[in-house]
Amino acid sequence: MGDGGYIECGIVIEYHIIRMVLPVCLEMSKNTCFIYRVRYDDERNRITHVEAEVCKDGVSRSRQSCTREKVVEMIKGEFEVKTRVQIGDHYKDGALVEIWPVNGVEYLKTERNNDEEDNLGSLPTF
Repeated sequence: MGDGGYIECGIVIEYHIIRMVLPVCLEMSKNTCFIYRVRYDDERNRITHVEAEVCKDGVSRSRQSCTREKVVEMIKGEFEVKTRVQIGDHYKDGALVEIWPVNGVEYLKTERNNDEEDNLGSLPTF
């Protein structure tokens, strides 16, 4: 199939429909978790939950709330974890999320620094 579509299970699906319904999952070669929004603790230095979309084996799961521990487990396991940011009415891949230790504590970060806090950029909260 040329530009603009995919053949999936013998059915032609237009590219623009896939991008809206299953953002980039069919294009992923590895398991990916996209984080859209975050929830912080009362001190606002640790993320407790994220709103995430998990793409496993090219199949998108609906957005769901995941614990911080689950995100750490995915990063240490077989998933690439990225932020996903809204630009207008579309979403764009953001930064890679990593576990970065500071003073013996593991933090979720998109930028490596020595701040004792989780930092996933400027993702909205929920």
